[in-house]
Amino acid sequence: MRYQVKWTDSKGQTHYGIIRERSGFNKDQYKNIPKGYSIVEDAILPVCRAVPDTSITDIPFGDFGTSEYDKFIKAEYEKAQALDEKLPIRTVAVGALFHIGVADGSAPYVVTKVNKKTCDVEWRGFCPDRYYDHYFGAGRKGVPIEDVRRYLSGRLFGKKIA
Repeated sequence: MRYQVKWTDSKGQTHYGIIRERSGFNKDQYKNIPKGYSIVEDAILPVCRAVPDTSITDIPFGDFGTSEYDKFIKAEYEKAQALDEKLPIRTVAVGALFHIGVADGSAPYVVTKVNKKTCDVEWRGFCPDRYYDHYFGAGRKGVPIEDVRRYLSGRLFGKKIA
C-alpha cells in the first residue's frame, strides 16, 4: 500500500502528498481519473491532484520526524510559524496561524484573506493526523473576524508581552 509520496510537476517543482488508494471505497473519486494516474492529497494545502504514477516516488517511513516527508512538513510549518510570529498578538491578518483541538490532536489553520469584518481561513497539513475542524473543514470564507480572534489567543505562548 502506498502512502507518503513525492512527485515533480512539468515545471520541475517537487511536491509532497498522501496517496488516495484506488479501491471500492473511493471508486467515485477515481471515476474520471484515467488508469496510470493516482489521486494525491497535497501535504500542506487542502487540494488533491491527479498525478501520473510514473512521476510518483514513494517515501519510506522512518522514525517519526525523520523521513523526507516529515522534514518537509516541519520546514513548511516553521515558515508559517515565522510569518505568524511577526504579527501582533491577537491580530487577525493574512498569515495568522491557529490550531483548533480535534480528537487527540489539532487542526491547523491559517488566515488567507482579511476584509473589514470577515476573513477567509484555510486548513494546513501540519498535523500528522491530518485532522479537520467540523466548522472550518478544509477552509471557510467570510468568517467573522471576531470568531477567528478567539482562536488566536493560543498565539500568546512563547511570545513576549510588552
